[in-house]
Amino acid sequence: MAKAKISPMMNQYFQIKKDYADVILFFRLGDFYEMFFDDAKIASKELDLVLTGRDCGQAERAPMCGVPFHSADSYIAKLVSRGYKVAICEQVEDPALAKGIVKREVIRIITPGTVIEGNMLEDGVNNYLCSVFGSENGAGLCFADVSTGEFHVTLATGEDVESKVINQLSTYSPKEVIFGGTAADYERVVQFVTARLEASAEYPEAALFDFDACSQEIIETLKKDEIAALDLGHSRETVCALGAVIAYLKNTQKKDEIETPSEVEFYDSERFMHLDISARRNLELTRSMMTGDKKHSLLWVIDKTKTAMGKRMIRAWVERPLLSVSQILRRQNAVGELFDCPMLRDTVRQALVGVNDIERLMTRIVYGTANAKELRALESTISVLPEIKTALADCNTAMLREIESDIDLLTDVAEEIRRAIVEEPPFSIREGGFIKAGYNEEIDSLKAIMTDGTGVIASIEAPFAFLEEPVKVFRLDTVKATQVPFGLIPKVFYSIDMIMLFRKLPGMIDAMMMESVDIQGIVS
Repeated sequence: MAKAKISPMMNQYFQIKKDYADVILFFRLGDFYEMFFDDAKIASKELDLVLTGRDCGQAERAPMCGVPFHSADSYIAKLVSRGYKVAICEQVEDPALAKGIVKREVIRIITPGTVIEGNMLEDGVNNYLCSVFGSENGAGLCFADVSTGEFHVTLATGEDVESKVINQLSTYSPKEVIFGGTAADYERVVQFVTARLEASAEYPEAALFDFDACSQEIIETLKKDEIAALDLGHSRETVCALGAVIAYLKNTQKKDEIETPSEVEFYDSERFMHLDISARRNLELTRSMMTGDKKHSLLWVIDKTKTAMGKRMIRAWVERPLLSVSQILRRQNAVGELFDCPMLRDTVRQALVGVNDIERLMTRIVYGTANAKELRALESTISVLPEIKTALADCNTAMLREIESDIDLLTDVAEEIRRAIVEEPPFSIREGGFIKAGYNEEIDSLKAIMTDGTGVIASIEAPFAFLEEPVKVFRLDTVKATQVPFGLIPKVFYSIDMIMLFRKLPGMIDAMMMESVDIQGIVS
């Protein structure tokens, strides 16, 4: 029996999969994401899916399994939590308009360190991606939380660089670490990442850590004139670590621009108390030795915050204790003023109840993944900012005054959302109906066609209603050539019918000529 020919769809799959060999490819087919071959075997095992087969022109049927696209997030979350990378391959053109096979492209790669979806993240915990670049002079480290736009850069030098790198890794507990330069040979560090942190270890191509390329990425992304404008510890290692993170995020998010702070601060590890992983474990700072989770830890006792952002901040304070006396006093004074003023404290606490996770919400907006409900959540948060700013206006401590002055009321953003989005929008964009009437004329017109099609058709037909009236038609004899004055004989002359219409009406003279004047006789 002759070998079956590979279908255009499967050929397209093979071409795309060739560029994403190390990830699980979610290949969009209609209302499903399908996986084939080894991807299907892994997904069916990890997600408890039924493994089927599909003819693909090869000797054996291709193993296949799939998930509905509208509920894919939960399946992706399971795979990512177990250390897998997932590439989302979408249909990038309308199937109804496509000529031949529908065009498909990978629009995003989701890895353990690049998750931005709220349902895949823990509210009070940062999700860090880390890059480590090593050289003979030391190691540069960059910790980035793409879901909040936080970037932290530091440098480890001197003796026993590996131990210093491990201490930093234990502080931030990243979900994914990319190694470059000599850092790939840090056996103790790699062992710590995979065994103790249970994080994903990646070894991208050396070009990702190229100094010139990294410098250019930093300058373009942070919109600086030169690297020297940033405080990166005057180290090539930190430049390579930061640049590699930015490039990695652009590659995975498939975006030319990513959410980053306007300034990336280099922090000296000497600013914070050195606590190795054993000390953190024995002190039960964020995890109980008995249960392994937050309950009964120090963080569990003192965390009375009202927002997800507050939970992440107090966790960072506990995990990275300050050493600077002036910084400690600055923080203590702010806390002391809130403690001594119950009315101020209660006012702020009550206002914060209505504050959503703006950090992660803004990231989803930047990457174009936010839905209408999340935009309304942003507007709801903005509406309480004046109350918070007013409450902090009379504070005396430097830290609280600084917070008050930094609060932007964002009234223009709130007004735009209120004008554009209905008060109770649907969760899914596919459901439609989330744009307010009057916001956009074209959308209003399309809505009218969709909801009142009969009325629209009637309005189109109305100007031509007179055509249904009876028309007087007179058949005349054929015009004789001798009756046509010399020089006025038409190029094409044949027998004609004369139609007499006693009204104003645009008419057709023939297939090549239109009559649009007030006429009573039409020659066709």
